[in-house]
Amino acid sequence: MSNIIRTCNIVKDITLVYLSDRDQDTDLNSKSKSLKKLASVFSSYGGVLGKIAQTLSLENQQSNVYDNVRSFASDDTHKYVTDVVLKSDDFKNITVENSIYMNGSLGQVYKGLDQYGKQIIVKVKYVNVDEETKGDLGIVKLLINYLMSANHLQNALIDINEKMLEELDYSIEIRNQITIKKIWDVQSAQIQIPTVYPDLCSNNVIVMEFMEDFKSMREFLAESNQDEKNNIGNLILEFVFENLYQHNIFYSDIHYGNFLIKDNNTLCVLDFGCITYYDDDMISNLKTIHEKIYNQDKDGFFEIMTTIGILMDNTSDESKSYCYDFFKLQYEPLLKDGFVLTDEWVDMAGEKNTELMKEWGLPLGFIYLHKIPYGMYHILAKMNLQVDCGKHLYDNYVNPIHGK
Repeated sequence: MSNIIRTCNIVKDITLVYLSDRDQDTDLNSKSKSLKKLASVFSSYGGVLGKIAQTLSLENQQSNVYDNVRSFASDDTHKYVTDVVLKSDDFKNITVENSIYMNGSLGQVYKGLDQYGKQIIVKVKYVNVDEETKGDLGIVKLLINYLMSANHLQNALIDINEKMLEELDYSIEIRNQITIKKIWDVQSAQIQIPTVYPDLCSNNVIVMEFMEDFKSMREFLAESNQDEKNNIGNLILEFVFENLYQHNIFYSDIHYGNFLIKDNNTLCVLDFGCITYYDDDMISNLKTIHEKIYNQDKDGFFEIMTTIGILMDNTSDESKSYCYDFFKLQYEPLLKDGFVLTDEWVDMAGEKNTELMKEWGLPLGFIYLHKIPYGMYHILAKMNLQVDCGKHLYDNYVNPIHGK
């Protein structure tokens, strides 16, 4: 009964947002206000809807959504931690504080000490979150229909359902984190991933090192100078695109709460539950899109976009031309070094002609790539980032002479 009431309340709140907005203009500002209202609705329910709120909350002033997401089953989860997790043999040499350090979207976070006195974080999945999430995912269809005007929305639903369900299994997140840490321990001393304690982890519990002396992204933005912002911003670009182009891994959970900074020159990346692994064909296609835009090859662009299923045989010439202009704008920060990301540019790049976009398709695996323009770029714009890694990415990973 409680799940039915919860679902009814969610539908009611979404309907109220729709009714309050249906007579408004459909310009960018009105749409942005609608997204903020939806983000507020979803964050208020916690759980997987909190994760969806994180997807919607693109602006810095909304980044409090990431700091302490409303939990559910908080008391039951705390009791499970104290009565079950901490009394298990695995934790007999571990000290964990009784108070909750932070509420995440899918679990509670506690601080503690390992057997050697090193600070650790213990993340425990909320009691009953699996059942709640499977019910809440039924709401995703409403959200997708509200936000998107594209063909093949079923592909978006498949992708979102798959990733949300993966996030419920901490064993997947643990494997992801170990894999990506191995890459960046070798690749860059300026990009750090917390060490996981696999012997203490399960599909309900993650134990990892506590990243001491790191500050939040919001603190960094307030305290750093422009050179420091440029350094960290380019590290974020390097992390996302080198994972993608070199290792076929897309870090899909790009938002303020998942980046920490130390000494204004070292980046720490958190939360690896939402990772997308692409096959070689997909990565080759993504590089080809980048290459065709870089070289202003419209015919080649239309060919690759048709091959992957974004453009159709019956897509109008007007829609095809708009597709090229739209994607060229999204790639603009990577086309030449020295490009400066600003809020004004992000707003302009976010404008959409939804009528022309209705003629496009949405291939499987593409839905989370929107976190580049509608997640990462928003963060980097708050830094007024001057991009200096675009040529490096193209020359080393995209250019067909060297990068394929």
